Amino acid sequence: MESVINGHPAPGGMLGHQVYFDVTYDDGKTNFCGVSILTPYYVLTAGHCFVNATSAKLIGSSDGDLFKRFVQQVKSASELSGDAPRLSFNKCCL
Repeated sequence: MESVINGHPAPGGMLGHQVYFDVTYDDGKTNFCGVSILTPYYVLTAGHCFVNATSAKLIGSSDGDLFKRFVQQVKSASELSGDAPRLSFNKCCL
């Protein structure tokens, strides 16, 4: 695994909005993808993380409590309709 350049360790609970996916692909390889927590039921990650994926586990720490959840459903932005949360963001800060 490659290291992050100029990165620093983050103590448990410091980044309670950030978790990761442990993704398994159809060739048997695995990868980690960073995830932002939007709500208790919705998270956001890069779409390329799920190309040829066969399974994924959401793993992370929030306030120091480790949790692991199997992903039940993945939707791309184009598939979302009224079931997605309507969040507003300042475009300059994304």
